[in-house]
Amino acid sequence: MWSEKWNRIFEAINTNVLACNQLTKYTDITYRMVNDWDFRGMFDAERQTTRGWRKFSTADVMKLSIIKRLKDTGFPLHKLKGILNWFEYNPAIEFSVKQLTENIECYLYTDFEDEYGIYSNEELLDFLRLKKEKERIAIIFPVNHLIKNILTSIKSIALEVKIISGQYMFKVNGEWIIP
Repeated sequence: MWSEKWNRIFEAINTNVLACNQLTKYTDITYRMVNDWDFRGMFDAERQTTRGWRKFSTADVMKLSIIKRLKDTGFPLHKLKGILNWFEYNPAIEFSVKQLTENIECYLYTDFEDEYGIYSNEELLDFLRLKKEKERIAIIFPVNHLIKNILTSIKSIALEVKIISGQYMFKVNGEWIIP
């Protein structure tokens, strides 16, 4: 589905290398939030040892940041758990990163029941035309800005991102890749 370059980039994005203290450094997510969300079963953060720090990937940081933004707008955690579960089984973050590098706006859509998706502008409009008969509350959340900020702020041993003249460059395990 993806090219070899993108596979390497996505592998680095999904590698658990960030400790919880780094997560709190790069985002407005606090250690208490992480503990609470972990306790409530929102996600399963990997620990190196039973006494060690949780480890997160860049993709985890993006997912948790989206949840934090939605929670800040007033959505209860039990509704947001469905989004995190959906993220676990769909390459939504990968799709969003690829769309971002191609300068295509991306949006998270959910009705908090059974519809979840990351769509570009055109895909979202087509999807909404098909779904207009549903009378459920839905949210459409732009993700480009959030993902760009996370990609460009996080520096880890597995991944670093730079944007030069609008071109995204990914440093994956010491090697620069231009997709």
